[in-house]
Amino acid sequence: MLKLRVMGRAFVGAMSVGLVLALAGANASAQTVYYVKTTGSDGNSGFTEMAAFKTIGKAVDAASGETSSVIRVLAGTYDQSHESTNPFGGFPITIDFSNVSIQANGGTRPVVGGGVSDSTVLGLFEVIADTGTGGDATGVAFTSLEFAGEDSTSENAPSAVYAFTSDNYDAEIAITDCHILRSEMNHSTLAGNPSIRGISGEGPGLTLTVSDCVIAPNEPGGVVVDLGTDAVASGDGGSPTLIVEDSVFSVAQGNASHAAIDMILEAYDPSTNTGLLGDPFLTVTDCVIDSRAATTFGTGFSYGIAYGGDARFGGAVQFGHFEVKIQRNEIHGCRQAGLHLLGTTDGLMDSSVNIQSWYVDNNLISENVGDGVLLDGGDSANDGQYLRWYLRGNMIVDNDGDGIEVRDITAGNSGQGHVLNCTLAGNGGYGIRMTNSLQDEWLSHVQNSIIWDNASGNSTGWSPSSSLVTVQYNIWDGTPPVGCVDSGCSPSPTCKQNVNVDPLFVDPSNGDYHISSSSCAVEGGTNTPSTTNLMGFGTDIDGERRNMDGDSTRPSIVDMGADEYEP
Repeated sequence: MLKLRVMGRAFVGAMSVGLVLALAGANASAQTVYYVKTTGSDGNSGFTEMAAFKTIGKAVDAASGETSSVIRVLAGTYDQSHESTNPFGGFPITIDFSNVSIQANGGTRPVVGGGVSDSTVLGLFEVIADTGTGGDATGVAFTSLEFAGEDSTSENAPSAVYAFTSDNYDAEIAITDCHILRSEMNHSTLAGNPSIRGISGEGPGLTLTVSDCVIAPNEPGGVVVDLGTDAVASGDGGSPTLIVEDSVFSVAQGNASHAAIDMILEAYDPSTNTGLLGDPFLTVTDCVIDSRAATTFGTGFSYGIAYGGDARFGGAVQFGHFEVKIQRNEIHGCRQAGLHLLGTTDGLMDSSVNIQSWYVDNNLISENVGDGVLLDGGDSANDGQYLRWYLRGNMIVDNDGDGIEVRDITAGNSGQGHVLNCTLAGNGGYGIRMTNSLQDEWLSHVQNSIIWDNASGNSTGWSPSSSLVTVQYNIWDGTPPVGCVDSGCSPSPTCKQNVNVDPLFVDPSNGDYHISSSSCAVEGGTNTPSTTNLMGFGTDIDGERRNMDGDSTRPSIVDMGADEYEP
């Protein structure tokens, strides 16, 4: 049951062609255009609709000799597994060159897919840039295609698109306005650890952009990028980038453990200083991840968005500055945390090359079986990280676990954490939990927030020094870990403007955590940030501007919590 739908936000389910890829280094007038249709022939020239090829594989082969090309695919179903006698039939369709766009010809998405029994096939399309190909694969685009459900019971059903880079080669891929559907897969027949991913890739030279797509229901992952051990062989390894925007996900929850969007950092060789990554980057904006109605079987975990180096996948990795931006998303119904950010684990760390910045802004995270947000420093083996994170304007409500859990921040790490204008309410665990963390000051600011009516309490495991931590201008159910609270709607400097008073949500029993006009949260915050970057976005959870004059007085003061009351 949908308990809360953010008001005023455009639902991204209405897909539109949002991204037009400018093919790198190519003049549009010099592009060679090829056509593909189900009634065509691979003996044709492919230059017109009347002379179209029959298979996409043939068109890709023809395009490989061009400087820049566009492959226009007419409406129909393209199941190349039925083309076994055709030298250009079958999967995978390999792209190991640059500047090619595969797109629908007209308004109807052509369907690409079919059964693939060969477990070595990792993608219907495989984009490869490595020593074997001897070059980059940049400017590769897939636009307005539909990838059909896998109709076999293989436990290694391929991704729609798989990309691989190594040895300092680069691949740049844009996937726009595509539907990636696995509805025909019989999940209940899979007893093992299936690897059914909508889009996947590995290698530090990878730049992947996914926008305006529908990806559902895949198990265990929708978009999974693995910066793996085979990929980082030598040199600086590049700066891998994953951008996901304006897309809808639903992930089946089965035996494997991954996420709708997952970026994994693996070790190449933690005993040497060779093969360092540059500056990795992950951004997820304006997406809906909703697995409440997805297929459920097995015992595996599922996260909404996950990132980090994980010992499960082989150790640690060194890099320069890793920046993560998770902004304006909805995340519901995951079997584990809605958002899991993990510091690198089990490896040789060097603080000069291992800085992480996590920006989590204006997200609605609700009804997940685990925590709303899990921030994980790793373990004692990863001393030397500098971790800084900002949770600003998030509504984290009605999760079965904690609202925010911060764990395994060891004494050898450094950094700061900030919670600003967040609403943490109605969760089954604590509002804020610190677990196995030796650095209490790592959560250094809680300001302008509402921490209310969480079943286990509103904070635990957090006993910071008041000289190192600022907790101010909050509605706090009970006593905060630093200082005191006032019992009325007239806070005092003594308690740093913290109050213990009902925030008067509109309808919390039905998941509406907007504040009402008579709430103490209205004009109850402060416009003065206590540290750089704390003011965050200029809008609230609904996209409405902050600092609206909610009580018809001047000057206008920001409200507490994720919602800014609109008079």
